[in-house]
Amino acid sequence: MMMPNHENHNLWMYKNLELIISSYALPEDVSSNKLVNRFRLKEILNGSNINSDGTVVNHNIIHPDYQTSVLTQNMTKAAYFAFGGVEIPEALVFNAKKIYSALITLDIGKFNENMKGRHIYERNPDGSASAKINYPTGTDWGVDRQLNFFTSDVFAHVFNLDRDCPVKAIDYAHARMEVILSMQARSDTGQYYQAGDSDSYSLREEWVAFHLINTYLVLWAENNGRITISTDTFLKPAPLRTALPLLPDKIYVGNELPIGVVVNKDLVVLPKDLKVKYYSSNENIAVIENGVFKAIEPGQCEITVVVEYGKLKASGTVSITINDYNY
Repeated sequence: MMMPNHENHNLWMYKNLELIISSYALPEDVSSNKLVNRFRLKEILNGSNINSDGTVVNHNIIHPDYQTSVLTQNMTKAAYFAFGGVEIPEALVFNAKKIYSALITLDIGKFNENMKGRHIYERNPDGSASAKINYPTGTDWGVDRQLNFFTSDVFAHVFNLDRDCPVKAIDYAHARMEVILSMQARSDTGQYYQAGDSDSYSLREEWVAFHLINTYLVLWAENNGRITISTDTFLKPAPLRTALPLLPDKIYVGNELPIGVVVNKDLVVLPKDLKVKYYSSNENIAVIENGVFKAIEPGQCEITVVVEYGKLKASGTVSITINDYNY
């Protein structure tokens, strides 16, 4: 996005989208034919990061802080795309609705029977939005955190993630803002936290600033009409379809040559993501060891390459002639 004309732009963008999609992935996505920015999920995913119910496990607990972290860190990137004058990949909101809705609608009694009928986002007795957060299996950072939830609320409002929620994101954002302003008003230095507050993160003031800044950026992008979601790939990659061994036209007995592979040209992939194996049909004539082709005897044989990229596989074979010694 920052260097659209760089020769590595497609490689960087491909990996960017792959990581974004992976961070949002549910277990059922791993075998799904669904397309996100034209990437077929089952072809790009190697695992999942989010539970099927939208919750996130980290530090061995159901962790609302990291549930919002997936949202805020991904959707903050939406602002960067917008500021670059680029449409926003749908990958950045892929499964975001599921994750955000779980904060409001999921009955956390499934994790803690003492919280049956309650939700991560608490509601007031009249059903309206409360700033209180329920941690179904505890928390290791502290209970005085509001900014990560506030930013998630604003993002959910901007991207309409709360459309099926009984209490709306903007109402939770307003409830939190009252707490946020109250906490900051305790000091005339502009700091947010006091010594006894329950947030053990060593960079907690910077953490507050990070969330406020990125909330502002997304709101600015929305107010200036720059929030447009795109289903394009942002590059033109293609699935792994073809592969052929790459060797010189003339080969002589005694040659030891690095062997290469040619895949379909429209495949955009980082080389380290490919698993490549070579095979000789007659090892009395030619062998391949550690990517080096060794010509042993004159004659003809076939060289086959098998390439794997994630769950995709392609192979190809070429016939070669090994000539007698090149005097």
